[in-house]
Amino acid sequence: MRRGEIPAGACQRWMNKKGIDMNSRIKSMNPGGAGNLGALNKTFRGTKVWLSYSVLAVAAMGFWGCGDDPVAEPTLTIETPANGSTVAGPKVLLKVKTTLFSFAGGAAAKASAAQHDEDIAGGHVHVFLDKPAGLDADAVVSLSKYDTATITIATAGWHYIIVQGANANHDDVESMRDSVMFTVNLP
Repeated sequence: MRRGEIPAGACQRWMNKKGIDMNSRIKSMNPGGAGNLGALNKTFRGTKVWLSYSVLAVAAMGFWGCGDDPVAEPTLTIETPANGSTVAGPKVLLKVKTTLFSFAGGAAAKASAAQHDEDIAGGHVHVFLDKPAGLDADAVVSLSKYDTATITIATAGWHYIIVQGANANHDDVESMRDSVMFTVNLP
């Protein structure tokens, strides 16, 4: 027997001590003599119906998303250069991938945002080279129309890039941040 478990027969012994006879109580609830099952069905019919509706309601909430699912946020990841990679310089290709985000450049981005309910419409991405993300003026480039840029890196060796998403007012979008470290080889 595990801790907290009631030993077999303990409930029956307790009821006998207290003078409780469940069989006679069940029979008294069902004077027609349909037996214990009929009495229980009559007694618990409302409970069964309530339980059935409760199970259906919980299932419907899960199916239609009425639960406590986390809210999707816009994201930003660096696809190229890969973290830890070695690239040929001095021109280095930067490619980013975004979700729930549209770039500010052009009418197509605004139409896309309206059509797909993106969280950040008309935003841009600040790119920082070998500096911590900070002031917009420290960014080497700002991606506002496309998800790619070519960055000129004149020195060989280890470098890092930090990208930070921002809305049209230049407020940082906390869920949109990524960084990579890579090596640049010069010819």
